[in-house]
Amino acid sequence: MKLSVPFKLKATESGGFHARVLRAIGQDLTGLYPEKFEIERQGEDFVVRGTCARTRLETETPKPGRKSLKEILAQDITTWAPEAKSDIASFTRTYDAEDIARIDALGDRRRTGGKKIPDIRSLGEILRTVGRVIEKEDGRLIKIIKDLRQVAFEYINRDGKTCTQELSSLDLRKLQQRLYEKRGEIKPRASLKLKN
Repeated sequence: MKLSVPFKLKATESGGFHARVLRAIGQDLTGLYPEKFEIERQGEDFVVRGTCARTRLETETPKPGRKSLKEILAQDITTWAPEAKSDIASFTRTYDAEDIARIDALGDRRRTGGKKIPDIRSLGEILRTVGRVIEKEDGRLIKIIKDLRQVAFEYINRDGKTCTQELSSLDLRKLQQRLYEKRGEIKPRASLKLKN
């Protein structure tokens, strides 16, 4: 399957293919508050399988453009259903280039300039950090597995070797802080082209 919509990266923004794709997927999944999930690359698509509270899945709307973390934190949590954690449901989502481009464009409109520091606790930024690690190795994603305590990912590096890495929540936050201190040092790629 060919990419039908080219996914352009802004030259002023750090991060490339994996960082942008994974951030968009994280932004789309945010409303589900997934307890655990895995992202697997299948050809040019990214397939996400996970679990979340059934009430989240039932009330989830299919359109992208979720609430920001600030809006979520401002909500009155006493209105959330107390049984939401006890009734778990599975979900599967598939993202192609058009989906990613649409979600990323919505995210671009919500962000207020490149100088604003992103919330590193958001799912989009967590996955973006994983993407930046993969890009630093000039790698290609195979799979990501995330639960409440850690994220593990597997990728093929520039030498064709399969690599795996596990990061606890604390390790991930430390890595994010280092990356944001060096923000702008990772060169963006010209377009969203899939690596073989």
